[in-house]
Amino acid sequence: MKTVKIDFSKLEIFDIDGNVVKEIEDKNGNKIPYSPYKTIANFIYYNVKNIDMVEIARDINAGNEISISEKELNEIKELIVNQSKLPSFIRHAIDNFIGNTINAGA
Repeated sequence: MKTVKIDFSKLEIFDIDGNVVKEIEDKNGNKIPYSPYKTIANFIYYNVKNIDMVEIARDINAGNEISISEKELNEIKELIVNQSKLPSFIRHAIDNFIGNTINAGA
């Protein structure tokens, strides 16, 4: 099984004007720092069916580069891109980031 390395802490999300999203507004209108990799980690942690992915989610949340099988990476992609309710521009960025990682390892 092929293994790839990926560092979700290097994922950048861009707004419609092409600026990197570094903060978002909470429900009260307060600006808070935004870390896409923490969003990914939390989504995996709370929604994954495969118990082995819990440790992967913890490593992602810590900002670590992880070594993961292509199969597991595709499971993450499926979970986030097709099953999450994240805004489409974030899902699109994650889809591209994972796709580029897989293609770079090919």
